[in-house]
Amino acid sequence: MRIRSVYLLTVAALWYTALSAEWTAVQRSVKTPWNLEATPLQIKTDSALGSYDRIWVDMYDKDGSLINGVGVMFSSTMQFFITWCAGSTDQPVQPPVEVEKIWKFTETETAIIITCNNVEVLNYLFSNSSHSDCVPKWGADIVEEIKFTRSDSASDFYRADWTAPQRGVKMPWDLEGTRLQIKTESTLGSDERINVVMHDKDSSSISYVAVQFSSQMQYWIGYCSTSWTDLPVQPPSEVEKIWTITKTKIALIITCNNVEVLNNLFTDGSYSNCATRWGADVVEEIAFGSSDKASDLYIAEWTAVERSVKIPWDLEATSLQIQTDSTLGSDEVIRMKMYDKDSIYISNVGVTFTSPMQYYISPCTSWTDLPVQPPVEVDKIWTITKTETALIITCNNVEVLNYLFTNSSNSNCVPKWGGDVVEQVLFGSSDTASDFYRAAPTTCPAFDVVNSTQISWEAAEPGKSITIICNRKHVLLGGDTEITCKDDYTWSTSVNDLECKPLSKLDR
Repeated sequence: MRIRSVYLLTVAALWYTALSAEWTAVQRSVKTPWNLEATPLQIKTDSALGSYDRIWVDMYDKDGSLINGVGVMFSSTMQFFITWCAGSTDQPVQPPVEVEKIWKFTETETAIIITCNNVEVLNYLFSNSSHSDCVPKWGADIVEEIKFTRSDSASDFYRADWTAPQRGVKMPWDLEGTRLQIKTESTLGSDERINVVMHDKDSSSISYVAVQFSSQMQYWIGYCSTSWTDLPVQPPSEVEKIWTITKTKIALIITCNNVEVLNNLFTDGSYSNCATRWGADVVEEIAFGSSDKASDLYIAEWTAVERSVKIPWDLEATSLQIQTDSTLGSDEVIRMKMYDKDSIYISNVGVTFTSPMQYYISPCTSWTDLPVQPPVEVDKIWTITKTETALIITCNNVEVLNYLFTNSSNSNCVPKWGGDVVEQVLFGSSDTASDFYRAAPTTCPAFDVVNSTQISWEAAEPGKSITIICNRKHVLLGGDTEITCKDDYTWSTSVNDLECKPLSKLDR
């Protein structure tokens, strides 16, 4: 399926595009649309203390003009610098000792804040600078693009933390494939509300879902509810809440701070067209409604594919995942073009939905049957991994191709594909299958099991095993008590099926 609504990847459009929560390999000297006041920037490093590697990010306004820059130096005592405000200065708090660090850069209208592995190492007020240009250069909401400079030798990967919603702007979002998480800090009784409008692939409105912060919190599902209705389970009392909206083909599920507060079956709707509107795999875009006063931030896992646009991507460092729902025999095609750091074309790879399915690697092969045919599910997640010697493709965690470049009869295959060469990718204009993309995960995902003693588990590295214990008078259904993170970054049991169910509600 091709997303029919066109989102041009201009700076203006990307201000309103959901930024990926997955890690992306850093590309130096390439501007990236980024409203730093709305979306904190996370950076991953593994530089050693005393290496004198540095993080260095330049900031630009909406017209592409350089405003300022910020950096961190890995000297023996770690230092920071903020152009126009402060030269190289020891950080007030030294970062944790771990070599692998995650830095978060947050900018407000009055300060820049840096944390490292969740420790705040700097909170710099622009008004404290002795330089008269500091406040004019940094104050207000002005940063709209960022660039990792050529002097940056420390930053390996970056990602968005959370993104501020833009009301009334449609965003590509396959809600059946990607849960929506929303942060709020509205208070009970304020009558503020979350309001998310759903659209199909043609941008036609389907329906909406709303949650209201009345004294008893309530919900409304368009074409299903007849009035505001109390949530069956009231949310936790904390003011800061993270809501997760999940849609399946038969139900809408809402959790708040890991507590399930609503599980609404469309067949239970008060109107006959509830199941018609909401059933099946229909939501392809969302928008925060103009009446939404509660949603502060949201986060995305997948990005909608835009054809013929180069995307910074170090394929040797970061595997690429692609979502498709094309059917066998449709002849639709995944087509990826590869470029080097100078934007010079290297080669391309394709997968076609013929029967049987085939692949193509230019200039290494002609169209050839995949050695292993993919699983039969229509909804597929493809992972493309490149090493210096091979191209590996998996589909729904099944390896369907592991192609050694030296096996090609074409003498140009190894020179084109060998080594660490791919720095940009592009979905070709002939690509009719790719719907969404993201960086491949490097951990098994975090998950929740309501009514268990721990409730929430963090993301885990392969090999880690955990034990799930239900509360008293509850029993675990849907999988094993002990589960393990596998080498393909999936859990040994489908964690979405796990449930601690009250013994009183078991069928007798």
